[in-house]
Amino acid sequence: MATGTVIADLLAAGTEDWLDMTDIISSLIDIEGLTKNQPELLRERTLDVVERLLAGGLMEAGLTPDTGTTFLAWDLGVQETMARIVYLWDHLRNVHGEPAQLPRMGDICYLANTPIGNEIGELLLTLGYTEAFEAGRIPLEPPPEST
Repeated sequence: MATGTVIADLLAAGTEDWLDMTDIISSLIDIEGLTKNQPELLRERTLDVVERLLAGGLMEAGLTPDTGTTFLAWDLGVQETMARIVYLWDHLRNVHGEPAQLPRMGDICYLANTPIGNEIGELLLTLGYTEAFEAGRIPLEPPPEST
């Protein structure tokens, strides 16, 4: 799995716009070679990537209630945010009101880079992904949880 590369791709994209679940799914398809015919695996990998982004303090989840001009972060911890995302994913409906396996654009929530996520994203864009990883300058795994 290329989790670090997916995270780098999302942080770079997040410097210009808020992301949603479809952006993460697209990155997983492009980088890890997954397909939309693997909805369970896409869900598992998407949730893993989101949790890493949140736990690492690189992005925050929230909504854009006024047609995308304002981002309102959820005032929740990582576990509560993940529980909300899982709940919303479990209750997705398609345009016909039937259960859906994968979200559409804007479903569930949006993700926004935090200041450190933006700084890393800008550095990735400046250096290029490969050079940044090879130089060991981009720590993309979340810090160990303190007890």
